[in-house]
Amino acid sequence: MSQLFIVISSCLTIASRTWVEYSIYQVVNSVLYGVIEVETLTLMMEYTNNKFRMIPNACFQSNIANMVIALIALTTKDWQLFFVFLNFVSTPIIMAFMLFHESPRWLLATGRTNDACNVLNDISNKRWNGTEAVFNSKNLDEIPAEKEVRWPNFYHLFYKPRFAKQSIMQILSM
Repeated sequence: MSQLFIVISSCLTIASRTWVEYSIYQVVNSVLYGVIEVETLTLMMEYTNNKFRMIPNACFQSNIANMVIALIALTTKDWQLFFVFLNFVSTPIIMAFMLFHESPRWLLATGRTNDACNVLNDISNKRWNGTEAVFNSKNLDEIPAEKEVRWPNFYHLFYKPRFAKQSIMQILSM
């Protein structure tokens, strides 16, 4: 859903006539880009085994998107033209994000065991890593889940030393 709202807010940025409209659409756009970047980084780190867990994190530090944005900014002088070219490059990529699987860990946490099985079976397919493991709902039901549903907040990122270290590293890496 964030991807669709990014496309809409980017088009509204191009069509904005005042600096107030421009600022509002850019705030919405930047929040949504942040959400997608964190989702993508988390998903890539979940798909990677422990030995290579920090490689996706390192790839997000200096990515090719920053270089493309700088090149577009250099070649376009008008800010509306800049966003036209930026949307021209980013819209197909944003639409491709919709093809990614949902995180199996998130699906299990939200009680969608069958969907988690489908994602895990696709990941463990021979074309990816050759394991050909087959998961079913009974396998995943044995994983303990929290019975009490509570809404996390910013405090929960830091309330244990381990969480605090991980949260600080994630914040610094972005």
